[in-house]
Amino acid sequence: MSADDLVTFLLERLNEDERDARETHREGCDSLPVSRSCCGDDDCYCEDYTGPCDCGVPTRVLREVAAKRAIVDLHREARAALDDAHSRLSTKAGWPDWGDAVEREEESLEIAVTTVAAIYADHPDYRQEWKQ
Repeated sequence: MSADDLVTFLLERLNEDERDARETHREGCDSLPVSRSCCGDDDCYCEDYTGPCDCGVPTRVLREVAAKRAIVDLHREARAALDDAHSRLSTKAGWPDWGDAVEREEESLEIAVTTVAAIYADHPDYRQEWKQ
């Protein structure tokens, strides 16, 4: 499994989720707040209203996207630390204790990223090799 491909796939899906959350609820949500600026009637929804809805979905989706991106960032940092540990190993004898800890951290975060990516298993770009 290519961790870089998985991370790229996941970040692309997160970008799509973020864009969809912003656009869907700007234009088509049934919970658009009432605007009295067009005619003054309490029941009026202006046709040209582009303000945010108040259903709570975009806010939650954007928090989910931010949390998933944080997991991806942690995975990337651990991957870089593991790569650094491997390069140090080639110049020093033995595998220091911190190398084992970094390897366990990277493996754990890879499981987390793979688990998050499984949300998108029905996407045509999702690879079966990413399943756990």
